[in-house]
Amino acid sequence: MAHERRITDFTAINVKKYGVVGDGVTDDTACLQEAMRGGDNAIFLPPGRYLISHSLDVDLGAGGKSAIYGAGAVIIMTGAGPALRLRGCHQGTSNPLTVTAETDAREINPIVQGIEIQGRHPEADGITIKGTFKATINQTFIRNCRYGIHAIERNRDLLIDTCHIYNNRIGVYLDHVDFHQINISDSHISHNHAGGIKVVGGAIRNIQICGNDIEYNHKEGGSDIWFIAGENAIREGAIVGNTIQALPGEGEANIRFEGYVAKSPNKIGFFSISGNHIANQSKTNIWIKNSRGIVIEGNTLQGAERNIVIEDSMAIVCSQNTLDDNPDYRLNKKVSNVGGIVMQNSRYCSLQGNLLVGAIGGSLERGGAVEASNCAFLNINGCTIIGPHYRGIWLEDVTDSVVANCIVAPGEGVDGMLAAIAETGCSRRNLFSANRLNSGLQGALMLASAESTAHGNLVS
Repeated sequence: MAHERRITDFTAINVKKYGVVGDGVTDDTACLQEAMRGGDNAIFLPPGRYLISHSLDVDLGAGGKSAIYGAGAVIIMTGAGPALRLRGCHQGTSNPLTVTAETDAREINPIVQGIEIQGRHPEADGITIKGTFKATINQTFIRNCRYGIHAIERNRDLLIDTCHIYNNRIGVYLDHVDFHQINISDSHISHNHAGGIKVVGGAIRNIQICGNDIEYNHKEGGSDIWFIAGENAIREGAIVGNTIQALPGEGEANIRFEGYVAKSPNKIGFFSISGNHIANQSKTNIWIKNSRGIVIEGNTLQGAERNIVIEDSMAIVCSQNTLDDNPDYRLNKKVSNVGGIVMQNSRYCSLQGNLLVGAIGGSLERGGAVEASNCAFLNINGCTIIGPHYRGIWLEDVTDSVVANCIVAPGEGVDGMLAAIAETGCSRRNLFSANRLNSGLQGALMLASAESTAHGNLVS
């Protein structure tokens, strides 16, 4: 049939049936809106450039289940607001017992697939979702918008995969939402000026960010992945297997978690950050602030003043990460691209089995490759620190902690470190055991308190 295209096991209606032109000049808003409210099972946009001046409103409750497919189709939004607005009425959870008959019959699994959306207005957005249940957005290219994919209010079970989200202000924006279960995978999210994936406020559970290329989202000081908690919590998620990079000199952090208040670091937590390559930030690769219960494991990091910063947090595990000063990656052959690990005002944290090569962290006056200040009950175990420019491990006002089974030694290109381990300030009741240390210009192991103990260390 002239106006149909077979999509898997059902028929998609060609929008040309509704008088849509698709020449990039004619305003197709009214005709496309008619197509999207017609209650058809699916619609198809053939190759063309579809100019619209107002949002295309997909009211799932009124129009029924919707699937919007394209092949070489470009929707050009010349007005303010989203090109596509998907609206549902689901107020339940993922539990089938909470899914109403109306939602089950008319709203589950709206799909947007295979289209491109371009913004031509300062406040043009790509896709906005509200009240949706099991929405899927894939093989979609969104660019030059204010927000690429914008989630508001209450949604459940969103899949974003194999998308290009490029050159928007914010790529994926969860804006004070009540949102459980969101998977973002296998996508390119890049050059979004104020953030790649940004979560602000709201209640979030189960967010998985896996297998993406997330880069250069910093022109306006944003971060590649940026969570800012409000009174409700952002919890239960994973950032796994991504490449997350920036242009040197831009932005604050590749991954940035900001809890709600310093005295209650409970609003961001139960996250794993694992198996990523994270690189090239002017300040920090991973910045964790006012958070609790986070595992940072098995990542490669380089290219920042500090690679990992943990502030005002508790129950953080940082293990088996490689912070390597590979000379091929140096912007200036005299400057290392490894800044080391910093912990401030934190407790009950564990640093295990991390490798730091050529860390420039600290200064002549204070600090080191691994630096902790005003912390308690730290376990620094089995770390290898080669070629620190100043000190391997610096503990300032740190109590009740253990440094054990670590190696600290000079490396290539470093004339001489000041000390392997230095305890200073009001540090006390710390144990230093079974470390293999090289002596620096100021010594190997410098204790600040008679209440601290060192035994079984090998110094050369």
